[in-house]
Amino acid sequence: MTIISWSLRDSSGPVDIPISSLDNARLIAEYQSLTPDDRIWCYLPLFFSAGICNILFGTFSSGATLVLQETFDPGEALRLIHDERCTVYHGFANAFKRPGITYELERGEAVLRLPISASERLRQMIVNMVENIATNRPHITVFFEERRRLSSKKFSLVKEKRDRYEQLFRQVVVEGIQTGEFCADSDPRIIAFAILGMCNWTYQWLQSGKGFSAREIGNMFCDLLFQGLLTSQNSD
Repeated sequence: MTIISWSLRDSSGPVDIPISSLDNARLIAEYQSLTPDDRIWCYLPLFFSAGICNILFGTFSSGATLVLQETFDPGEALRLIHDERCTVYHGFANAFKRPGITYELERGEAVLRLPISASERLRQMIVNMVENIATNRPHITVFFEERRRLSSKKFSLVKEKRDRYEQLFRQVVVEGIQTGEFCADSDPRIIAFAILGMCNWTYQWLQSGKGFSAREIGNMFCDLLFQGLLTSQNSD
């Protein structure tokens, strides 16, 4: 049992956590779908409200395991998450960007609304993806390396967004075929797989500040792809 102690004018001693705090812990665990199988990585001080209310109490309420990092360091965070097989971490707007699939899905949907050609649309989506991986490589590395350890329920949420993101690329290829920009015999599904495989694998080798920039690499990928995708009248 966790207790909080403080001094009052007439008495002092341990005081049980109020029922409202226990209810809050239960609701947090339910909202985050925490289970006893989860291993939660935490870098926040436990005397902060987020640390004690969201993370500590939510962990206790669900019966999960808490993995603490004494002081935040990106490299040590990656080691802990990998070695301890963490399945959950708490991200806050002032501490984390949105580097993952939700962020890319939103940006891809925004590109589809632009009044540009299919080839321009595809180029922008590819460059955006490579730049995002370069900027947020540590977070994305954890996602790619550890996603197989997600529970089936959590992975189904990721898969739903992944499939929607893949569909965006298929949609652009279909658009290009219909407008005559792309070869009619292009297979949208295979083209989408090729783009995602080519771009996503950059997390293994892309290093910011060394060699070509992420934008240059993204444009190189596009030039390579368009050699086989564009019709002869659109290849110049």
